[in-house]
Amino acid sequence: MKWAEMIRVRSSADGIADLYSGLPQVMSAIRKKRDIKEALLLIHALYVGDLAVILIWQGSGTPGRSNEGICLANNFEEYGTVEHAVWLITPYALGPNSNP
Repeated sequence: MKWAEMIRVRSSADGIADLYSGLPQVMSAIRKKRDIKEALLLIHALYVGDLAVILIWQGSGTPGRSNEGICLANNFEEYGTVEHAVWLITPYALGPNSNP
């Protein structure tokens, strides 16, 4: 099973700059985890106060908030409002004409 974990923070430009300064090292460590397929660090293209981390997982476990994601969310809370969500990655589009 494959799923995505998104941790997003909305902050000030200064808050994002401060937070971003330490994230490349954290992201490198997360990318070495066994079930991580990809780890992305995103900065919003239009709003300087938004930053997100997307963790793509693949494994036999139950999708959920990972220890890594929880740690990131807890750290992000110091800078602003945080959203931490888990999404299933589906092989098909969902809708009335889709083939599950």
